[in-house]
Amino acid sequence: ALSAKHHLSAAVMYAQESPYMGSLFHNPQYNNRTIDNPTTQKVFAIDASYNLRMADVDLSVTAFLHSRRDGVDVQRSYDDLATIFSDVVTTDISTLGYGVELASEVRLARKWRMALALGAGRYLYSDNPLVSHYSDTDNSLVARSESLMDGRYVGGAPQLNGSATITYLDYS
Repeated sequence: ALSAKHHLSAAVMYAQESPYMGSLFHNPQYNNRTIDNPTTQKVFAIDASYNLRMADVDLSVTAFLHSRRDGVDVQRSYDDLATIFSDVVTTDISTLGYGVELASEVRLARKWRMALALGAGRYLYSDNPLVSHYSDTDNSLVARSESLMDGRYVGGAPQLNGSATITYLDYS
């Protein structure tokens, strides 16, 4: 705490996550073949925050960065070119996310509160994963290639988001 009103905080995390069960086997319904060289996914994250507390307003500004490396994913599909059902194993999936978040709570009156939040970030693939297609019937390698994902946006991750709420508090 810098003072009663001003606070700084920071957090750092490093973790290793084992792959999900569905990403360890080519096709667990009838095939006991595991992916080649399974490894843990490495996760690193850091954030730093500044908080201001006043009588009627609380403000918070947070910057964040997180990185995931060595991810794996297995999907099952029909390969039109090879005319076979295949298990698609994607390895070495890496992502990077960073951004800033702003939040405030304003006490409008004794029973009324307003909360505002805004987040802006970028979520990108940070490497080119390896994609291997295996025949679903005999586990033979059909094709292997590098997917050129480095620098591309991660789907489904919002680049900009915000929210606003007004709350009435009745303690009677």
